[in-house]
Amino acid sequence: MILFSLYSIISLSAIANSTVPPILMLAMEGCSGGTYTVATARAMLLAHGLKLHGRADKSEPELLKLRKQHMNPWAKEDGVDKDGLRNMLHRMNGALANEKSHYIIKANVVEILQPGVAAALRAVGASMVNAWRENSLDYIVCNVRDCFLGGAPYAWPVTDTGELSDLCFERRHSPMAKVHYKAFFNDTEWMLTEVLKHDRSKLRNGQILARLGWPDAPSVTYEGLTAHEEQHVGGIDTAISEWSKLLSGWRVTPNETLIRMVLLPQVGTRKPAPHNQTVFNYNEVRSALGKPLGFFRDV
Repeated sequence: MILFSLYSIISLSAIANSTVPPILMLAMEGCSGGTYTVATARAMLLAHGLKLHGRADKSEPELLKLRKQHMNPWAKEDGVDKDGLRNMLHRMNGALANEKSHYIIKANVVEILQPGVAAALRAVGASMVNAWRENSLDYIVCNVRDCFLGGAPYAWPVTDTGELSDLCFERRHSPMAKVHYKAFFNDTEWMLTEVLKHDRSKLRNGQILARLGWPDAPSVTYEGLTAHEEQHVGGIDTAISEWSKLLSGWRVTPNETLIRMVLLPQVGTRKPAPHNQTVFNYNEVRSALGKPLGFFRDV
C-alpha cells in the first residue's frame, strides 16, 4: 500500500511537471558545493517523475565552459567559441524537447555573460536558479586549496606541517588531503578583502541575472540545501524548504514527501570541519576575521 501510494505521488508529480523547460540552469560559482547540488538535484528531478537525458551520473553539467566542449554531446565544430555556444544551446534544447527530457547546466555568472549565451538561454526558455556558498571563508579556503585563488605572496596550499603543496584540484581525489592539506594565508588583509568581496558578490550575481532576463530567479545557499546533513533540530525542514525553492525556480512543482524521501538517507551524515582542520594559521585568520562576520568555526 505504501509503495502504491508513493508510485501514485510520483505519477501525479510527473503530470504536474509536464511543462518544465528542457534546460535547467544553476548559476553557481566553483567551490560552492556544486557537485553535491547537481547530483542531489538530479535525484530530486527523477523522484518528481522527470526524465533526464542520458546517464544522470555521467552527464557533464559545465557545458558553458569552452574547454569542456569535447564532453558536450551537442557541440559540433562550431562549439569552441561564443557563436558555437549559442548554436549549441539551440540544438541542445531542440533535442531535449524531442525526447521530453531535461538537463542541468551549472555555470558561473561570467560564463552566462559570454556574448550570445544569455540571449540564447532566454530564447529557449531555460529556467534559472541562483546558488551560492553562504560561508565566504569556506569559499576562499576551498579556492586556495584548489589553487584557483591566491598564490605568493597572498595564500597557498600547504601540508599539515606547513610545507608547500602542489596537489591543488587533485586534492579532491586524495583521501590523505582531507586531513593533511590546508590553506595558508600569508596576507590576512588580502584574505579579509577576498572574503568581503565574495560576500558582496552574492547580491550582485542576483542583480546581474535579473538584468539578463531572470528577475524572479530564486536564490538558495549550499548551507541551506545541506542543513539536513548536520544533526541539529530543524535541519531537515530547512533543507526541504531550500530544495522546494530551488525546484520551484526550475518550474518544478515541489512535493515535500518526495524531497524528504531523497534527503532522509543523508540526515546526520556530515558535519562541517572546524577551520583549524582546513586553515594552517587559523589563529591569525580567526583574529583577522573577528566575531562580527561569523564565518569561523571553532568546533
